[in-house]
Amino acid sequence: MALSKYNKVAKDEDDLELPYTDNQYRDRDDRLDAESNNYSIDDEDGSYDDDDDEEVAVQSPQLRRAVTTSQSSRSKCCIAFVVFLTLLVGLLASGKVYVDEYGVPDKVQGFYGRLRGKLEDWQGNKGGDEQIDALMNEDLIDEKMDHMDIQETNIDVTPPVKVAEDSVEQEEEENDAAIVEEQGEEFAEEQEEELEEEHIENVNEQTEDLVEKAANEEAIDAHQNLDYMLGATGMISTEWSVIEQVDHDKTSFTQGLSYGPENTIYETTGLYGQSKLRKINPQTFAVTQSLDIDRQYFGEGSTFYTDSEGNGRIIMITWHAKTGFIYDAESFELIKNFPFTTTAPKNEGWGITYDSANQEFIVSDGSPYLYFWDSDTLEEKRKVEITRFNGELQNELNELEFMNGLVCCNIWHSDEIICVDPTTGKSVREYDFTSLWPSNERGSGENVLNGIALGHDHVLITGKRWDRMYKISFGDWPSLFANNNAGGLEGEDQELEEIIAEQEETLAEELEELEEFTKDDTTVDESIEEIIAEQEEELEEEFEELEEETQDNNSVQVQNTISEAYTVVEQVSHDKTSFTQGLSYGNDGMIYETTGLYTNSKLRKINPTTFQVEKSVNLEGRYFGEGSAFYVDKDGNSRIIVITWKEQTGFMYDPVTLNKLSTFQYTTTAPKHEGWGITYDAASQEFIVSDGSAYLYFWDRDTLEEKRKVIVTRFNGESQNDLNELEFMDGLVCCNIWHMDDVICVDPTTGKSVREYDMSQLWPSVERGSSENVLNGIALGQDHVLITGKRWDRMYKVTFSDWPSLYADNNANAEEEIIEDEKGPGHDKNDPVKEDSDALKSLAIAAKDLPDYFVPLTPEERVALKEKLKKTAMDTVVSLLVSANPVAEENGFLSHRTFKMNPDSSKQFMHMHHMKTGGTSMDSLIHCAISRQLKVNNNTRVEYSSMSECGSGVRNCMSQLAKELNASVIDNIFYYNDNDGNAIMDAPFDPAVGEFEAQVGDLNICRTSDCGVMSYCASLHTVRTFGWKDVDKITVIRNPIDRAWSMYRFTLQSCYKCKELKDVLKEVASGTFKGRASYSEDPHFEYDPSDSCAIQMIGHQATNLLSSIDLYNIANDVRFPREKDIVQEAVKNLRESFTWIGLTDRLPESVDGFRAIFPFLAENLTEAVLNTGNKFESQGHAVTDPMFSLPEDFVDSKTCPFPHANAAREPTCGTTEMDDETIDLILKLNNRDRAVYQAAMERFDIQMEVLKELQLI
Repeated sequence: MALSKYNKVAKDEDDLELPYTDNQYRDRDDRLDAESNNYSIDDEDGSYDDDDDEEVAVQSPQLRRAVTTSQSSRSKCCIAFVVFLTLLVGLLASGKVYVDEYGVPDKVQGFYGRLRGKLEDWQGNKGGDEQIDALMNEDLIDEKMDHMDIQETNIDVTPPVKVAEDSVEQEEEENDAAIVEEQGEEFAEEQEEELEEEHIENVNEQTEDLVEKAANEEAIDAHQNLDYMLGATGMISTEWSVIEQVDHDKTSFTQGLSYGPENTIYETTGLYGQSKLRKINPQTFAVTQSLDIDRQYFGEGSTFYTDSEGNGRIIMITWHAKTGFIYDAESFELIKNFPFTTTAPKNEGWGITYDSANQEFIVSDGSPYLYFWDSDTLEEKRKVEITRFNGELQNELNELEFMNGLVCCNIWHSDEIICVDPTTGKSVREYDFTSLWPSNERGSGENVLNGIALGHDHVLITGKRWDRMYKISFGDWPSLFANNNAGGLEGEDQELEEIIAEQEETLAEELEELEEFTKDDTTVDESIEEIIAEQEEELEEEFEELEEETQDNNSVQVQNTISEAYTVVEQVSHDKTSFTQGLSYGNDGMIYETTGLYTNSKLRKINPTTFQVEKSVNLEGRYFGEGSAFYVDKDGNSRIIVITWKEQTGFMYDPVTLNKLSTFQYTTTAPKHEGWGITYDAASQEFIVSDGSAYLYFWDRDTLEEKRKVIVTRFNGESQNDLNELEFMDGLVCCNIWHMDDVICVDPTTGKSVREYDMSQLWPSVERGSSENVLNGIALGQDHVLITGKRWDRMYKVTFSDWPSLYADNNANAEEEIIEDEKGPGHDKNDPVKEDSDALKSLAIAAKDLPDYFVPLTPEERVALKEKLKKTAMDTVVSLLVSANPVAEENGFLSHRTFKMNPDSSKQFMHMHHMKTGGTSMDSLIHCAISRQLKVNNNTRVEYSSMSECGSGVRNCMSQLAKELNASVIDNIFYYNDNDGNAIMDAPFDPAVGEFEAQVGDLNICRTSDCGVMSYCASLHTVRTFGWKDVDKITVIRNPIDRAWSMYRFTLQSCYKCKELKDVLKEVASGTFKGRASYSEDPHFEYDPSDSCAIQMIGHQATNLLSSIDLYNIANDVRFPREKDIVQEAVKNLRESFTWIGLTDRLPESVDGFRAIFPFLAENLTEAVLNTGNKFESQGHAVTDPMFSLPEDFVDSKTCPFPHANAAREPTCGTTEMDDETIDLILKLNNRDRAVYQAAMERFDIQMEVLKELQLI
């Protein structure tokens, strides 16, 4: 509500008069003059004439509006005003009240008190005309509401003096008047009684006249003005009451809440893949209609409004995508989408509400600004900065609601709601809701207060993932529902009197409490400020971690729209003389950069901590340096490759010494044959090269010969020229484009754009100087992407919120498996892993003192398992024989058990990947083998995808499946829905069996039906849910002590903040660990599967081996309920559900076993085919096709060695060596994994016996 609203009360001072007669003023002044020596002068001659009324009206517009009414129609509300003003003045006269420096009573900085203080200042020569001018300036009214220091003084009760504007002599005389003197307590009490009696008598005398002439509309406005001013007390309020608690869907990550016609509630929810628009029944509070938002968007605020044609609409904004949507409120049909911007560089959307009077949307973006958009054009009209009572800016403004002329704002990670003036941005009302539903009862620290909707007679309040909503009323805001969306009071006398009575009662209560407050009262809760500051540091990390490791790993969905969903993590320094042409990270974390220009081209090594150049070498002056990339050659040596612009010459360097090792020649596109950018795909062992054309060239790593090339096309289908510096990231080739601020990431097989990012706001081009200082430099780091440009004085560490799988297999090389290096510096990376004494010690410990509920194989069970494994191995032999004899009977033929897979067959083979077990190396081997099948199958792809439970990937896919089955999924359990779309909690079902089993296979949720090969970083429960329970499976199991130690070293800083490992384990065990999730201080014994920092320490491998949902849902509880049942099921599934398994501490043997059972994983298919043919012939088997169905001219130039490399970092902080206490704590948390590891060793020994007996290794 802008201040212009007050102009409705009185616009012409000639129409105004005070609610006292001349004689009443005169009599009261005389009495005060006689009894207390606090007197005021009327005219110089002591007379009191009609002109004085007008003079008083002239002095203060606020006085006119708040304490006067029209001469033609005086309001009944004035009666009540006079009554409580009388009480107020009397109490002030007691001298016991604490007031501010302007005479404003504490807790009631209402209009009368503030005006009284100003006039006293004027009378006491404390400000003169400046004070009066300030009172006449509407723009300064809100400034006078700001929090003021409190001081103790006595209050003069002298009434407003009449001032003659043109009388200089009178002004001087009044400025010389005596300053207010202190009144004794006894005298003040007598004075109070006299004043009360006199004013009540005066009021009674004029009641009839005032009632007859009251004008309802003006009375309402006058009351609301006073109510508005009383709201700005400068004190945070708890004057709210719960009318009713109602139900709310606890899975809703609430971002927007509003009421529509017939009290229908509209809600939007957030999170990628889970964002929805919902309609909620206002009686049952059940969801009656729901619309899923495209998974590329993170839903944010929304509001109902009526457009210019009278149609009910819902407008919704998104977080990072800078895209909004307008829907039909009835059908949820999408009317339009639109782009928007807020504050650069974030340009985010958080909350939105609607001011129907001004026909504008009001938007927040997490900054201290509110933005005002025209409702028709959606163009920004203005913005204001939000300040609190204490004058400080308020960041993190979240969900919004427009209420009674104010913009009420949730604040992220705070339980306060502030309501601000939309014109000035200054806080007018502030409410503390910490006791509404205490944060320690809500679960996750992210389940914050967020959701305000103004109803007919209440305000509806809820939060993210709250299982409840509250209908609230505000005791100190009686006008709130006067003009709400139900139509308002319309000036009815009875309702007006009720409002006035409420106000009168509220004021009386506050006046009684005035003596209890002192000048030491504070208005800001410092602890809340500290919490907000602490949460600010984790702002960007929180949302990224919610989406970590989704199914996008190797099957990224095409965005089709250019994105700005990136966030600057840190800005670091960069040598502004560097004409950057190539940028990459090395295995050691160092940054390698090449620069261009003739005679000034260099290769540089940059420290990743200080970002200073540690070493630099010059290229010969005749070369113009271009792109470069770090890679590991076939002998395991680290190298830097550099190409040049027009010289068709490249170089190899040692990254440690920067010594040039060799020179080579190359060609690209005639007639230029230029070199621009280069990067490396470790899985395919290929360099990828750009030359400024629309082509990307793929060179064999060892021969540097061109294998193929693709033309790059954008989302619009047009080819993209000027491809510049490159970086291989998450299976895509990301390209800078010369003289553009776009980065596009393309499929290396098709050349089609999969992801496109607009980086124009990263460092706007107008600020860079020369137009040649273009964006050019991308390097994939451990947990960020480093981006810079030519002659930039800065580099940016950037994360992409819509690319959660980006860092799943990073560390600059897909070759690197994240396992600690037990062998020390200088070892041969191709040697088998050799355990040192600590590792051997942990093996021994893990093998003894197992829980008594672990049951080893009996002799009979061992024989049965061995026979089963023999059959598994013979199935491979039979399939190979069929592939070598095409006319042979094909019974039992399995193409994935041969050298040539069938690209048309789905669900052939899967790998279950446990964190920190060697799984990433296995995935790299599988990915290489699948890529090689392109050549085997005449460029037909074997579809390969992945799914991760470490982030929200599995949850998103399960939500999609539930929707298709007209069901709900809650805590991984599926429930049938009723006719209203709500879960029937007593009707759970398993989609992997019964009526839905076949249907799930046809739905192809998250590509789980059409893929031939999958990698699941997930549980067996997930595997069976999506129909992969009977597919050939492999997995690798690791000693739990070594795995915990490896996990700690890998995420020492990102998860554990350099804490000692034993301290981390103690926190996990006590339920107080805070890693990527933000838990409360209270114990939180059940950790979210998304919080990989915690669950990696709690029997993680056994948890993944669970297939029954009832056990899986309690597996992350560190109180370990049903531990025996969990171990028995995990061990049973390990023995029965997997085709073959491996052990991390016996990786070379494990890989040999996998290749024996699944020959397509062979390191070199040509050699494997030859060796297998010779073996079969020596055993008397017929081999009519010596190529085993491979193309006759096939030669395996793309070999697939097992890409295991120890790449863990030595701890630079925290625990550097485990002691006995640390090991004991690991064992305490990993009893179940110790049992699983023992079962794995049992089975692995039997597997090796089978392979040797059948001569398969």
